[in-house]
Amino acid sequence: MKTRKMNDYVVVSTGSNSSDDYEYVHRQGAELKLGRKLNPGEVVHHVDGKKDNNTLENLEVMRSHADHGRFHSKNTVLIRRHEDGVVTVDTVPIVCGVCGDEFVPRSATQTICSKKCSDAHLAAIKPDTCTQHGLSTDQVRTLLWENPCTAVAKELGVSETAIRKYCKKHGIDKPGPGYWAKKAAELV
Repeated sequence: MKTRKMNDYVVVSTGSNSSDDYEYVHRQGAELKLGRKLNPGEVVHHVDGKKDNNTLENLEVMRSHADHGRFHSKNTVLIRRHEDGVVTVDTVPIVCGVCGDEFVPRSATQTICSKKCSDAHLAAIKPDTCTQHGLSTDQVRTLLWENPCTAVAKELGVSETAIRKYCKKHGIDKPGPGYWAKKAAELV
């Protein structure tokens, strides 16, 4: 039988003359190991990660592509090897670092369950631009009505965008576009 590599996997010719009539050797090996044909959706996993190592000890059958994906994610997983030789993989829930609720993380680095908890976490660890400078919201409002936003931003060492975001977050009204030009022309 003629073998070759296809997508880094070893394939073997089925004997027909068709150029696309090949079978994956790792799937044949898994069927041999299980003593049955693979069910639709079952995935063969290479334990050592080498797609061309098709020894029976290196092959595991997983029930689904989802199980295989969870296995390769960096999340904490619970691996079950069943008597029939098939492996299932479940992601283990963790506890949110903010609210304490259990959740299943979508990535290995996720420790917070939702955007709401993320916002609360960031608010707790990252003081507002103006708070860092010891300014109250009333003091910021006064500054913005006495000086252009660019001047206030420069004085605080931040961008105008940071000032706008702070104002939006804290409900601070500030002069609109053209206010300082009108004031200079004594139209306000």
